[in-house]
Amino acid sequence: MWLRSHRQLCLAFLLVCVLSVIFFLHIHQDSFPHGLGLSILCPDRRLVTPPVAIFCLPGTAMGPNASSSCPQHPASLSGTWTVYPNGRFGNQMGQYATLLALAQLNGRRAFILPAMHAALAPVFRITLPVLAPEVDSRTPWRELQLPTGCRRSTRT
Repeated sequence: MWLRSHRQLCLAFLLVCVLSVIFFLHIHQDSFPHGLGLSILCPDRRLVTPPVAIFCLPGTAMGPNASSSCPQHPASLSGTWTVYPNGRFGNQMGQYATLLALAQLNGRRAFILPAMHAALAPVFRITLPVLAPEVDSRTPWRELQLPTGCRRSTRT
């Protein structure tokens, strides 16, 4: 008779634990308020892009390279830009880089929220300023849904 070694039993136990966690998350994914990024387990679920929040400060001028692809009038989009830090570390890195690039290209000021700073600052040198929590709580945010390059309508 074949005797199982201690190492094989540990590996089997770990495999059962991992599969159990994946099954639990797959079954109870809708009970988490912010969702889970389990696109591999649930490929039929649509991934939602986080909205970009803009608040307008009086006297903010339009930059020379301002984008004309926005559906609203340029004067209504003047102000400071930020993004909600949704997702895991890699997603937040992409959100930070996109926010920084869009703000520089369009001549806008950009701030990051404290949650994004807490996630990225230990690893990277952060150049964008952090929005104070009291400003965040008192600001009437305006959310914009940005088009994603993953849709069939935007692919070439």
